[in-house]
Amino acid sequence: MTYDVNIPETGVYDVVVRVATNRNIDHKLKVSVDNQEAELSFSRTGGAQSWQDVKIEGLNLTAGVNELRLDIVTGY
Repeated sequence: MTYDVNIPETGVYDVVVRVATNRNIDHKLKVSVDNQEAELSFSRTGGAQSWQDVKIEGLNLTAGVNELRLDIVTGY
């Protein structure tokens, strides 16, 4: 999935992804924005409607419109 995001100021940002799953396996997402990549890992959250925040901290992002891309690495 890709999204255009408007970064208001150049600086250090955290990216928070809300996830939910009832599958008891390891899940991994790759997040790419402004030429930076990071992987998020999470497991069962307690159900398909039991949401949790998973955070990437300290991305140095440039002001302006950037593409945010989410890739499913493992899981459903």
